[in-house]
Amino acid sequence: MFVATSEWSAISLEAWFLRNWTGRFLSTENGGLSGCIQYEDLAYTAALGFATVGANNGHNGTSGAPFLDNLDVFEDFSFRYMHTGVVVGKNPTKTFYGSPYTKSYYLGCSTGGRQGLKSVQDFPEDFDGVVAGKYQSDEYDVYYGGSSWDDQEHIQIEGQFAYPRMQPGSEDVPFYYNGAPSTYTSDWFRYVVYNDPNFDVTTLSDKVVLIRISGMHHCSGGPGAWEIGQTLAGSGGNSNYLMDLDLESNVLMAMVRWVEEGIAPETVLGTKIMNDTVANGVQFLRAHCRYPLRNTYDGVGDPTKKESWNCLEVDSDS
Repeated sequence: MFVATSEWSAISLEAWFLRNWTGRFLSTENGGLSGCIQYEDLAYTAALGFATVGANNGHNGTSGAPFLDNLDVFEDFSFRYMHTGVVVGKNPTKTFYGSPYTKSYYLGCSTGGRQGLKSVQDFPEDFDGVVAGKYQSDEYDVYYGGSSWDDQEHIQIEGQFAYPRMQPGSEDVPFYYNGAPSTYTSDWFRYVVYNDPNFDVTTLSDKVVLIRISGMHHCSGGPGAWEIGQTLAGSGGNSNYLMDLDLESNVLMAMVRWVEEGIAPETVLGTKIMNDTVANGVQFLRAHCRYPLRNTYDGVGDPTKKESWNCLEVDSDS
């Protein structure tokens, strides 16, 4: 489908409707500056029974050239393409199946993670559940295994300070260092965003779950148990493997259970496949924990066994 968004911009989108429909609608994502429909994710989510739509971010190709002197293309990329694709994509879903969808979902990482959060912020009615990954930072945790654990964790590593201290004089504004949110921020949310003087930021945990995937590179890959059913592209195209993941091991289906059954995920069971090749078998499993807990080695058991790790609240610097 081709949809004009202004005199100077348009989006291209594609919808996949399979006969094994579960009544669920899903919008897929893009990464980087990509203006390419993610067919791997259309295939993956459609196979799970979603009516799925994907779009091109409002431009074609992976270059930034289409943004030159074209604010409309930039607006498409920033927010408009996602909302437009959802609105347009939901209409043929009802026409094809003869009934409306029951729940609407989103799955994205990197730029797709940002797009998911932007949708929640600007168009909260578009989705019932959003899986947004790696939307800002590429920071990740790594367990090295074996004797090197002691070397990395307990012995000071020789090196040179790159940033040894805070800027002299910055302590004049102490609230930057106390770990608590600024009252300006709290008041803005209470009196402007929510119009509720009793709004408490801690209640966000009723609707937001943060799970840190230890040892994952950017969206996929890495030395950790990074395979959590996030995308077909991220799995290296291992579609049969992804189809077999249960609710504890598939972050998308865990979101579905949260939305439809009210059971929020406390952990997501990640898998590390030997050399990231399914034919080689599973190297180890790891239960990734809901923030503020972190999967922590017990120091005794076999580190390749998930039972040797526990979800504990630990100091952020440890």
